[in-house]
Amino acid sequence: GKTPSKKAKVDPKLARRMKAIDKVCHELVVTHPLTPHAALTYATHMLELDETIFDGPGKAESQGLLDCVVLAAKTFECDIPDLNDLDEKEVGMFKDWTMDDYVDTETTVWMLMDFCLLPRRLVNWI
Repeated sequence: GKTPSKKAKVDPKLARRMKAIDKVCHELVVTHPLTPHAALTYATHMLELDETIFDGPGKAESQGLLDCVVLAAKTFECDIPDLNDLDEKEVGMFKDWTMDDYVDTETTVWMLMDFCLLPRRLVNWI
């Protein structure tokens, strides 16, 4: 008979989402272990309003997903990202990112999370 593997099967959709968040975390030089978890929580809440949040244009990450990682970094990192620097980037994943859109997303996430930005459930990060 087959013995079940020790490692639980990861939903491929969830695995793709984690990889996308990891890429943005790497770009922002994230070090706090809760930052990616928080970003996933915020983005999952945002799915209610923006079902394309995990489907950026082409290979790029969507503004909404970038926003969720930036908010998570602002919440948990010691060195928080400089929003003006991100807004002025002309290359890389943040080249089309705008602070105006970010501010709207941040407000929305605060409300969707009932004004508590701690992720309530952690997943086994791959």
